[in-house]
Amino acid sequence: MSGPFVPPKVPAFQRYSAKFLGGTMFFFLMYRWREDGLHTLGIRKAWDEPSHHDAGHDKHH
Repeated sequence: MSGPFVPPKVPAFQRYSAKFLGGTMFFFLMYRWREDGLHTLGIRKAWDEPSHHDAGHDKHH
């Protein structure tokens, strides 16, 4: 063996960028889960609910 492991020095910009991008990804995933989580699991079907696009419009067709 060549000795104990010594982790490489990482520049501060890369460390903070990784934390920022990782946090952004985490919060985006939690937001999408809040919106589409039950659809993803198959508990609700997309065609069972009224569309957000139809909200507030009268059906005169």
